[in-house]
Amino acid sequence: MVGVLYGVYTAPTKPDPADTVVTTSNDVTRYLAARLPAPSPDVPPAITIPTGLYITLVESTGPYTVEVSGQIWQRYADNLPKGLSRGIFIPNAKEQPTLKEVYREKRNNEELIGWSFHATLREAFDYSRYPMDRHQIRLRMWHP
Repeated sequence: MVGVLYGVYTAPTKPDPADTVVTTSNDVTRYLAARLPAPSPDVPPAITIPTGLYITLVESTGPYTVEVSGQIWQRYADNLPKGLSRGIFIPNAKEQPTLKEVYREKRNNEELIGWSFHATLREAFDYSRYPMDRHQIRLRMWHP
């Protein structure tokens, strides 16, 4: 019986069917092509900003609260509109994190900026399967 429980508990989690998992640049291209509006004279083209995320810490600090720390990088092409703000907005954060710039460098025709961050997220976890439950943390990022 212990072996069965161990096997169930350590089984890799499957993505939620409602989620879209993107792990490669081809996945991102397909995802955006399916969701961005088609170009038209009435609508300006969408601006995409390549963004990466490296999580260094995830800590549960309450039944519906999670602390997350890590680094975020973004690449801003030189042809983007002047005055376009830099950074991210995390809609499910209790308070917006202060991004601490770690590096900024010019590469070819773009600017690469990296920040460290720490955010407290509010999540709606379901504890109905406790103690065999698993929780998915969603770190949503929007442009400010």
